[in-house]
Amino acid sequence: MKQPVEIYEKKSQLFRIALVGLGLAALSVYTNIDDYQQLTTEVVLKGLTSFLCAIGGILALVRLLLDLFRKEAQLLIYDNRIEMYNAWRNRFSVIHFSDVVIIEKGNKKINFKLNPVLKKSDVSRRVRKWNKEISGFDFTLPISELNMEDEKIFQIVEDRFNAYKK
Repeated sequence: MKQPVEIYEKKSQLFRIALVGLGLAALSVYTNIDDYQQLTTEVVLKGLTSFLCAIGGILALVRLLLDLFRKEAQLLIYDNRIEMYNAWRNRFSVIHFSDVVIIEKGNKKINFKLNPVLKKSDVSRRVRKWNKEISGFDFTLPISELNMEDEKIFQIVEDRFNAYKK
C-alpha cells in the first residue's frame, strides 16, 4: 500500500475574502457615518450591508486563523479512497473507489458518478441529489484552491482509481 498523497489548501483566497469583507464593511460605515442620525429604510439597508460584509469577513478570518493553527491536509488520496477535509465540520468526507463508477474531469473540479447503493462512502442522499441536479454527477470534488496543479491532482486520482479497479 502506497503512502497517501496529501494536498493542502491555498490560504490566499481565504485571506482575500476576509480582507475584502472587512474592507467593504469599514468603507460602508465610514461613508455613511452622517446618515445614521435619522432612521430611514436607506439607513437600515446600508447598516445591514455593513453588517453582512463584516460577518463574511470575520468568518473568513476565523477560518483562516483556524487553518493556520491546524495543519490538516485538505485532500488525502489513498489507494482505495479519497478523503476531503471539511473545516467547518472538522471531519473528513470519504469517497471509496468501490462505490465509484465513473471519474471525469470538470472545470476546476473532479466529478464522480457513484453506485446507486453506496457501500462505504459517506455522501448523504441530499448532497447526491443536489449535485445530480446541478452538475449531473453524484459527487463533485473542487480542486481549484489546492496547492497542486489541477491536471496533476486529476492524474493521481485517475491512476489510483484505475489501479484499484484492476
